[in-house]
Amino acid sequence: MKRRLMYIDCLRGFFIVYILWLHAFNAVVYNNNPQSIENANPWIFIIFAPLVILATWAPIFVMLSGTAHAYTMHQNLLKYKDTSRITPELNRLLLGGLVNSFLLICYSFINMTFFHHRMPFNGRFYETLITGFIWKGSAPDFSIDILFYTDALGNIGISLFFLHLTLYALWRTGELFDRRYTFRILTGIALTLLFISPTIHHALDDIFHQAIQEERWGLAWLLKFALGPLPNMAYGYLGAVFGIALSERIELSKIRGYGFGLGFSFVMLAGCLMGTYGLKPVEFAQSPLPF
Repeated sequence: MKRRLMYIDCLRGFFIVYILWLHAFNAVVYNNNPQSIENANPWIFIIFAPLVILATWAPIFVMLSGTAHAYTMHQNLLKYKDTSRITPELNRLLLGGLVNSFLLICYSFINMTFFHHRMPFNGRFYETLITGFIWKGSAPDFSIDILFYTDALGNIGISLFFLHLTLYALWRTGELFDRRYTFRILTGIALTLLFISPTIHHALDDIFHQAIQEERWGLAWLLKFALGPLPNMAYGYLGAVFGIALSERIELSKIRGYGFGLGFSFVMLAGCLMGTYGLKPVEFAQSPLPF
């Protein structure tokens, strides 16, 4: 059974190598300045179209983490399928998922403090302590404002927190092992998040950035955790569908069919969003995307 989840490690490894190449290429050629892409030859985007599509790689990590988390949680809860009482062992299992999410969020803050590459955020460039020192050769001009940026680790941590609570609620109501019901709920939540994210960002992004500039820290932290994982959090719920499907040993042909249908739906949704809100080449280098 474990071999069926090897693809997660393979994809994670591939995208980690890809990220290293992408960041190095961006630093050497474009000086980590996405505005430089506006002056780039359009043929760059035509030739490297597959790599450009993968440039928004954070959702992929959220999706793979959702698959792994749902698979592990579902496998463990199978032993308590007919249990309504929370035992100490089960309590440790359920709390463990929340602890993992909390640790990922902590690692995100560590990354944004020391290791993240030089990046634009909220109208200016920011540097972290260690990477900034290597970049400049002297002490960087570090600002706490960069901690309000939600990197991939933060996206994964916050997304898994809400996914864990959702799976726990489904288990407590006795619906987690009703495969079709669970798949519909998880897919419905994911699609809802994808559709409402543009509206939420358009309504709150300016308020979020203004709160940071005016040092209204309470509002800024609240909006960071509300806006940061959107729309990427949706992919964690979709990944959970695959995790539960693998845990329940559903035929691979059915999983493949769901994946192809999901991929086609995403392409159509992306086309609608790009047609509605527009998307300039420079915005491919920004995360989250403006919609």
